[in-house]
Amino acid sequence: MSFRLSFCVAIALPLFAADVVRVPVLVELFTSQGCSSCPAADEVLSRLASQQPFQNAEIIVLSEHVDYWNQLGWRDPYSDHQYTLRQQEYSTLFKQRGVYTPQMVINGRVELIGSDERLARREIQRATAVESNPANVHIEIKEINKKNVAIFALTVDHLPQLNENDVPQVWLAITESGIATPVQAGENSGRTLKHVGVVRTLVQATEMKRDASGYSALAKVTLQPSWNRKQLRAVLFVQEKNAKRVLGATSVPLE
Repeated sequence: MSFRLSFCVAIALPLFAADVVRVPVLVELFTSQGCSSCPAADEVLSRLASQQPFQNAEIIVLSEHVDYWNQLGWRDPYSDHQYTLRQQEYSTLFKQRGVYTPQMVINGRVELIGSDERLARREIQRATAVESNPANVHIEIKEINKKNVAIFALTVDHLPQLNENDVPQVWLAITESGIATPVQAGENSGRTLKHVGVVRTLVQATEMKRDASGYSALAKVTLQPSWNRKQLRAVLFVQEKNAKRVLGATSVPLE
């Protein structure tokens, strides 16, 4: 699931007062269709994405389907070992004994049980105060050609102060929403599970130097025929390599 991608700054205008600044907050959910506790968390993520309940926050969601539930009767078609490895990095950061689902990680700073909507909302609001001056992160769609190759321009600048001995990494993702899967085995057998923000591909575009003033580049992503173009978004975010703090993020629809 490693396709090359890149992005464009076309942040949707909020339906709030024009003078309100909305801080991007990246909400990652580690989930699996093989986990009976996960559907409730998937629903929480869907509400956060669709309702955008905070005037001062732009919630950007990533649903990352791990693969360690696959051997228990149902193979999650959206799972990838890459997301398990990413979750393991968070587990080490948070000094946990192991990984679990559903787990929500907010701006790389805090983790919680993904179905705890009340706590998730509280931490999202807290994130807007902690990262009130995020990096400028911009995505622009240049072209989607007849071969389904999407060409993006991305720009990152005005990074906030980094943690000591850390460097910023630029990550690019394509997500798909509006997904519904009839599960035929495992703990969720007989249920139709719905998802938003499912990560179809996630790649590290670059690792910036600590003293870099900014970054700009073109990148390409091959959009797979099985992906619903009308439900795709490109997500660009900057994250510290070691501390995992998200420094800035944005997303744009591909349709």
